[in-house]
Amino acid sequence: MQNARHFKDAPRVKPAFRRVSARIGVSLLLCAAIAACAAPRLEPARWENPDRPRADWKVDRAQCLAFADRRAGEELEIRTGAQRRKSQTPSGGSIRRLLAADDAKRLRADIFRACMEARGYQERPGG
Repeated sequence: MQNARHFKDAPRVKPAFRRVSARIGVSLLLCAAIAACAAPRLEPARWENPDRPRADWKVDRAQCLAFADRRAGEELEIRTGAQRRKSQTPSGGSIRRLLAADDAKRLRADIFRACMEARGYQERPGG
């Protein structure tokens, strides 16, 4: 009986808090879904350079991907590190981190594209 009285007197979670929590959760899922759909894909068959053999293409692609991953990762770390210091609310920080991750994916694609173009490759239309 002692435990029953303890739970009976315990404060209850207010319905307004549940609604806000549910909205935050739905917002986070929506942001993640949008980011996943909007993420550019780096497909290997989209790039051509008639002056270079296929073996060079594989090496160039791997080097450009590694470079783009490293640079985009550095940028993401800079942005999320600064946001962790600014953000006091978990929901605002989470959404900002998701948006920063989406920006890093776009930056990765841009860096990869610039690297391939600098090596003389051209993106094939309709890839």
